[in-house]
Amino acid sequence: MCRGKLWTARRSAGASAPKPSLGALLGAIGGAVLGEAATTRSYKKCVPQGWVDCLFAETAGEAQTKGAVGGGVLGGILGTLIGSAVRWERWTEVRRGRAAMSARSLPGGVGLGVRIRF
Repeated sequence: MCRGKLWTARRSAGASAPKPSLGALLGAIGGAVLGEAATTRSYKKCVPQGWVDCLFAETAGEAQTKGAVGGGVLGGILGTLIGSAVRWERWTEVRRGRAAMSARSLPGGVGLGVRIRF
C-alpha cells in the first residue's frame, strides 16, 4: 500500500443510486456455486432394482448442472432484491491543507505555533 494513500482524507459524497444489476450478478454467481456444491454433496447414483428403475435417472453432471442453474436463478432474484434496497456510499478525496509550524521567542521561554489550512 502506498504511504501517500494511507494518510489521504476522504469524505462522504452521499449515497449512490441502488444497483440491482450488480446485486443480480453477484447473487447469481453465489447461488450457482452454492447450488452446484449442494447437489454434488447430495447426489446418489441410481441402483436398479428392476427393469425400468433407472430409465430416467440423471448422471452426476446433470444433477450438478440443474443445481447450478437453479441456485443461480434463485440467487439472481435474491441479489436483485437486495441490490434494489441497498445504497452504496460514494467517497471523494479531500485535499489536505498545508500545515505550518512556527517557533517564537517569548519573554518566559519559547512558544510553538501550528497553523492548519483546510
